[in-house]
Amino acid sequence: MPDHYATYKMRTEHDIMTNVMAFICRICPFCVCARWWPNSRYAHALRKIEMSCPACQAYAKQRQMNAKENSASQ
Repeated sequence: MPDHYATYKMRTEHDIMTNVMAFICRICPFCVCARWWPNSRYAHALRKIEMSCPACQAYAKQRQMNAKENSASQ
């Protein structure tokens, strides 16, 4: 197989995994509460935990990518 196929396959698997992890963050009750009440003490405490949570990192990455796509299309 060509080398570029392996790179494409790896990138696709990474995108799928990022989407799965971002979905977990979207339905996580802790993260949902923090997004609903962003100025609460709870949300401020959760922001420290988000630094080490892979699901929260994937959600943030996905939001950044969507924001870049939206600003580029306008």
